[in-house]
Amino acid sequence: MLMKLFVPLSFLFASSLNAQNIADNKVSFDYVQLPTNPVSSQYTSYSLVINKLFEKSNQDSLNLHQARVDAAQVNFDAQYNVWRDQKKAIDRQYLATLASWEKNNLTTGISSPKPERPPYPAQPLKEDVRDPRLHDDITSQYSGSLVRLEGFTAGEGGATVTLDIQPISGITITKKTNGTGATTKFEYSCNYSLPVNIKVECPSKGIVFNTVIGTNVKSYPLNSFATTYDYEIWMMDNYDKFWMDLQSKARADALAEVNTVLNENCGYPVKRRVTEVFSVKSHREFTYADLTTAYTTAEQGYRLIVQNRDHTAAAQKLLEAIANWDAVLKESNVTDKKSRVNDEVTALLHYNIAEAYGWLSQFDEAEKYINLCIADGVMKFKGMAKDLDVFLDAQKVRWNANF
Repeated sequence: MLMKLFVPLSFLFASSLNAQNIADNKVSFDYVQLPTNPVSSQYTSYSLVINKLFEKSNQDSLNLHQARVDAAQVNFDAQYNVWRDQKKAIDRQYLATLASWEKNNLTTGISSPKPERPPYPAQPLKEDVRDPRLHDDITSQYSGSLVRLEGFTAGEGGATVTLDIQPISGITITKKTNGTGATTKFEYSCNYSLPVNIKVECPSKGIVFNTVIGTNVKSYPLNSFATTYDYEIWMMDNYDKFWMDLQSKARADALAEVNTVLNENCGYPVKRRVTEVFSVKSHREFTYADLTTAYTTAEQGYRLIVQNRDHTAAAQKLLEAIANWDAVLKESNVTDKKSRVNDEVTALLHYNIAEAYGWLSQFDEAEKYINLCIADGVMKFKGMAKDLDVFLDAQKVRWNANF
């Protein structure tokens, strides 16, 4: 037997009146991300050096191609000599047959049909050795347009960014079959690798960063075909274009990855932070103008963060906002849901203060308020506090590497 639970409307009405209406104020602002492997602060310029290690691969490919051409010629010459001797023997035998035929006609006076020449064996063909895949030159201008050390100007006398660009390697064609019967399609792609070594150094510190990217296998899609033989025809007609397109795509992707890794570790890229600064909307019994003021002050401070790397321009506003939130915290009463600063308001205050201290680089204070927010047990703010903790841990590592 099902039992229905009836909740008095008066109870629901009273509960809704007592619940604080949290205002989720989404705030977006820019900041300069500090490097994990900083160049000495005395340098403000950088130069880009490109080592074209693929040039040796080009020479190796040319040498191998020439060896294959020479081998094909030797093989052809040997086969041609055998064929020529076979042809000569057939010609000799045919001439002997013709001599007997002619002598018999002269002797008997009877004209018999002329013997047909026996067929020659198939004439050998020289193996067609495909031209090697040679890597095009890569200019410093092209590389410099895709790789920039953020926060620095291009010029001599500062940091040196060296890129050792390897040849494209491990090229294999893969096939994937989709559909059945008349709807069957064969999708082809090309797997490859393009490693690039990144090294950053400066006169006073030597090498500050050194790593290799691009060792993993990447896939470059080709086309979809109705039959495998259509692919063979396509490759015959598009071999050179396929190589040029693959090379262009692989290099652009590799340099884009270089730029990302370089600036994540050594540059000062401008990043965007999207967070929330919480306040409380007007309530039947209470006013929250003080939280609105604190939110406005904090937002003003956050928008000043991008002005300098140590966030000093934002410090006054953020400290003012923290003081306002701390003043409200003095009213905290987490055991009374109907209080002006109940458990939810207390949790949002802890979160707001934690983030603000993080941008003041007072990480110990930030961690204290993160722990308080988690301990408050309000699920929304508890989850956000854990995410903030991860974010600030990364910021702390970067801060300690620079200051």
